[in-house]
Amino acid sequence: MPPKHWIAGLKLTVLDRDVILRPTGMLNDSLINAAQKLLKIPFPSVSGLQDFELGLCMSFKYESGEFVQVIHTIENHWITLSTIGIEKKSCIQVSQCV
Repeated sequence: MPPKHWIAGLKLTVLDRDVILRPTGMLNDSLINAAQKLLKIPFPSVSGLQDFELGLCMSFKYESGEFVQVIHTIENHWITLSTIGIEKKSCIQVSQCV
């Protein structure tokens, strides 16, 4: 039986809620994707914030403007890429989230 929905519109289950409530819980793909959906609400003009799974097969859509994108490394880390505030078009700012 699949886990019960916690917030169906964000595709979060009660298992995701338990991860958030646990001090040692590790962020998972469902939580990252939900956070990115929520960030699109107050920041509709910022590009990116695409489903992280697109990065697994190098299928992110090209973004010509400012963007923010969270990606997953093979070492169980989440990294945020962004061009916001970057003057050079060929640069990307990287922030590591552990």
